[in-house]
Amino acid sequence: MKNRVYKVEISLDKSEDISSAQCSCPKGIKCHHIAALLLFAHYNVSVTDKHSDYLTQKCAVSVSTIMDVVNKTVGQHKNENWHFARKHRLTASNFGPVLSACRRNRFPDSLYRSLIGVYNLDGVKAIQWGRTHESVALENFTKATNLNVLPTGLWLTPTGFLGGSPDGLVGEDCIVEVKCPYSHRNDDLQEKLKNTKSYIIYFNDDGELHINKQHHYYDQVQSLLYILNRVQCYLVIWTLKGSVIAIIKKDLSWASNVTILQSFYVNQYIPKLIENVYNVK
Repeated sequence: MKNRVYKVEISLDKSEDISSAQCSCPKGIKCHHIAALLLFAHYNVSVTDKHSDYLTQKCAVSVSTIMDVVNKTVGQHKNENWHFARKHRLTASNFGPVLSACRRNRFPDSLYRSLIGVYNLDGVKAIQWGRTHESVALENFTKATNLNVLPTGLWLTPTGFLGGSPDGLVGEDCIVEVKCPYSHRNDDLQEKLKNTKSYIIYFNDDGELHINKQHHYYDQVQSLLYILNRVQCYLVIWTLKGSVIAIIKKDLSWASNVTILQSFYVNQYIPKLIENVYNVK
């Protein structure tokens, strides 16, 4: 049997019903190519397009729901509601790695395992160190700035599947994010981070502090400012040698990444989640 290529055209009306269909093959009414294309579209195009629209509609949340989630998740990792509310959502701490993967168009299995929660991070020294010393860092921040920090919970976007949990709120326009880097726990940051862009901040030869916008933490901070609609973040970096307070202003251009994150969640993450949780491919 010879392999031949035929041209199939199918037109739909505004109700998505078939208005016309034709195939260039010579079989006339016995042609099966039109039916084959419709079946392919049903099991492929509809899954990625129609189902993504359905998911987007079903996940959407109201302002009252957003605030209800915030209030019920205060305490964050110490609150069971926070862990439950974050499950299967894409949250700010993972936005950096996800955006990097999207820019490269490479999505390693390790990324999905991290997002789905395959890894148990409770015993990781760096995680334990950060959680243990976060309150100390916030106390030092309050003493240094005379600013009060209000505890908060998980904030969602209206999509319902993107969210983030800042370490604290300051006034009506600012947030606080704390980092207690285990790898730098014994370091003087101004000496250790001089002219190196291995971390979220670095210092030049004159000792001036700069923000490394290529670091994953920058995406995390900007996403939190976007989600909470606030204008400034106090980034507190604490070590045993002292604290550094960096101010990061809201970058309005960062908002273009939200569409990328939403597309990743619907078209990449959810199919992978279904495959892993329900063994459906």
